[in-house]
Amino acid sequence: MNELISVIVPVYKVEKYLYRCVDSIIGQTYTNFELILVDDGSPDRCGEICDNYRLSDHRIMVIHKENGGLSDARNAGLHVASGDFITFIDSDDWVNENYLERLHFLLTSTGSDISICGYLKVTSDNPVASSTNHKIHEFDSQSILDCYATEFMTNLIIAWGKLYKAALFETIRFPVGKLHEDEYVSHHLLYKAKKTVISSEPLYFYFSRDDSITGVHRHMKNIECTVEAYLDRTRFLNKVGKKQMSDWTLSFLYSFVFDFYQQNKNKFSLPDRKRYRKCLKEMSNDIYLSRLSWKLKLYYAYFYLIKSHY
Repeated sequence: MNELISVIVPVYKVEKYLYRCVDSIIGQTYTNFELILVDDGSPDRCGEICDNYRLSDHRIMVIHKENGGLSDARNAGLHVASGDFITFIDSDDWVNENYLERLHFLLTSTGSDISICGYLKVTSDNPVASSTNHKIHEFDSQSILDCYATEFMTNLIIAWGKLYKAALFETIRFPVGKLHEDEYVSHHLLYKAKKTVISSEPLYFYFSRDDSITGVHRHMKNIECTVEAYLDRTRFLNKVGKKQMSDWTLSFLYSFVFDFYQQNKNKFSLPDRKRYRKCLKEMSNDIYLSRLSWKLKLYYAYFYLIKSHY
């Protein structure tokens, strides 16, 4: 346990969840870590809570900054991190006491650059993890990209639930001001890693909150960022020779955007329609230059030229 792990936790308006998160980190069986709490201009008592933790444990560092969003907070943590490895934990989530130890063992024992654990989506403080045998899968930088079309897709996209060699972030940062910021960087990190290991063992507890903002306008922002992120992945996959996965990603994106329209078309305001059509236009060149079927391409043209006007 000589290698230092930097644990980066962005903190914003999570006063009632923060203790649970930080306590789960302090109680890790792997003790050689630095905990970087990034107070992203939180208007509640989060900053005060972070400072109190800093006074009680020398491994804790606190950054207070103006609100800049999740990406900006993670980047601020990366800027000061001094560990050999990096992991991200969201401040309304928490982790198993063996989280760091298991991810570190998986990474080092397999000679990987990234280790990934399973997670549970939970709504209470007492989740019940499965006791079944956990499977471990190993991938090189090419084969891991094929996993976007498998059950591992969500595990690959999210930033948390992973342990990274710090060197992977030398030239990579999260895009500031974007939603779904994980989706912009995951494929770059996975391809840069010579090897990635995935375990099904659920060591991360993702807390599903019921106080999120909803509404078509909010969802349109999600759609815009999703389109931008998926097109980045599509072009990246094509660039590194994964043309089949590039086309699969583009087809998946089209289905996602089309389904969103079908579910919300009666709620669209005029500005929402304009924003939606802009997203379709951004997809058009990639659709037509891809190896997708002509049937899908023609349907896309019909949808863009006619259906999305109404």
